[in-house]
Amino acid sequence: MTLKACPRRLVLELLLGEGLPPSRRFPVAADKFGLEGADRSLARQMLLGVLRHGITLDQVAQAYAKKRIRDPALCWTLRLGLYQLFYLDSVPDHAAVNETLGAARSLIRGKSGFANGVLRSAQRGSSLFRAGEAREAGFSLEGESRSWVFDRRIFPDAEADAVTHNARLHGFPDWLARKWFRDVGEAVSVGRMQALNKKSPLWLRVNPLRSDRTSIRRTLEAVGLEAQEGSHELSLVVTGNRGPIANLPGFSDGAWSVQDISALEATAQGLLAPGERMLDLCAAPGGKSFAAFELAGGEAEVVSCDISASRLASLEDDAKRLGHKIATCVLDSRYSNIPRGPWDLVLMDVPCTNTGVLDRRLEARHRLHKKSVHDACTIQNLIRKQALPLVQGPGTRILWSTCSLEPEENEEMVERLARKGNLEIVSQARFEPDNSRSGGYASLLAPAAQVREARE
Repeated sequence: MTLKACPRRLVLELLLGEGLPPSRRFPVAADKFGLEGADRSLARQMLLGVLRHGITLDQVAQAYAKKRIRDPALCWTLRLGLYQLFYLDSVPDHAAVNETLGAARSLIRGKSGFANGVLRSAQRGSSLFRAGEAREAGFSLEGESRSWVFDRRIFPDAEADAVTHNARLHGFPDWLARKWFRDVGEAVSVGRMQALNKKSPLWLRVNPLRSDRTSIRRTLEAVGLEAQEGSHELSLVVTGNRGPIANLPGFSDGAWSVQDISALEATAQGLLAPGERMLDLCAAPGGKSFAAFELAGGEAEVVSCDISASRLASLEDDAKRLGHKIATCVLDSRYSNIPRGPWDLVLMDVPCTNTGVLDRRLEARHRLHKKSVHDACTIQNLIRKQALPLVQGPGTRILWSTCSLEPEENEEMVERLARKGNLEIVSQARFEPDNSRSGGYASLLAPAAQVREARE
């Protein structure tokens, strides 16, 4: 197999490249490499796997290395080899080592021997964990279907440092684990990590203007998939070997869209009614705009705004597929062209750290840093100060939404929004991630006078 058609080489080039996140660059890159069928599936599985478990795999590599591993190409090569050894049952050990090193040879010049030594040592120093055997925390690793015990400590001692132990065991930045332990305690923090390491289920939002939940469920079951009704009346969760989303029945007809249940429930908090007008300030890729339009029976006026023309173009394509009449506006950096009201509802699905969707935004684990929450709050405050005054009227409700779990971006920001904008919090919900959903936050605010009048 030439490097041009090598799945492992593709993965390494994506991980070491620049620009869009590797997972978003994957389809085009895989086409250029000529990868199809099993090779393409393997490449995608390896890419997502090393992104999800990279921090954990670093612990294994460092335990068997005689020096600190700092070179990015060497680091990703070791992660890729170790992921295959301990997470992919379908890849033989010799292929995990030899083919990975062959794909990486020109990227880690002069370091192939070192990489080979680390991979072989980890392989020799591990054994399958057998049911009933005692094992000491810090010496074992849970793969996707098998468990491993090592001949040396891999993770920090749990009793001496529970935060660092869990961060590296589950593959999260130390600073984020420390913050979560402080914010919500150990039990909730560990639960988050475990949930965000699960492969996300496929949630569908039914388009009630084109179909209904029962019809879609039956159509999907007819092609061998299992579809279960979710907690919201427009939701379905799909399991089974589904293949590409666009090939599933009903997609091209606009009968449904992909949207996590947390995002749908967040949108529903806005209570957009038929005949009302809604402005979506940070709309792309459009999921919440579409959900709000559908929840209003297709009888609300929705204007979707974003600073990205290309992402709005994709939104417009999706709107056509769904049959939705939604206007769009590419905003300039100063919001001087923002559509003016009056608006009944302004949706602010603001940029955030994405800590509630790290099960899907795998690259974010390697992008986030200690200042990320502060940086996100700075951007949110700019939107609040610059854009909101231009569209907020005396009767405007505000729906604040993020994909974050951080109180600084959620509860604290909403309290500031209420205080500065003479608003009252009508409802709010933090969606904790679990085995069936991603996480996030949403809060509905309304003019204080309007809320007082409703109470009287």
